[in-house]
Amino acid sequence: MSDFLTFVNLLDAKALVLGLAAFAGGILAVQYTYRDIRDIGFFEPGHIALGCGSLVFVAVGALFIVGPILYALGWLG
Repeated sequence: MSDFLTFVNLLDAKALVLGLAAFAGGILAVQYTYRDIRDIGFFEPGHIALGCGSLVFVAVGALFIVGPILYALGWLG
């Protein structure tokens, strides 16, 4: 049982690292999109796609960060 718990803790650590990376990447992409729109002065279809993709990265990153924390607190099972 101890080996299984160690494996679960390792998965949680990996999820946190992946979540932080996705969250940070999403935030950077949102900033890039905002600066590009501000410099050009109008939207282009690529900006909308990049903005939506950035928000998906932010949301997935937040889930990967919050999920292991809620699991560790015992709220998810």
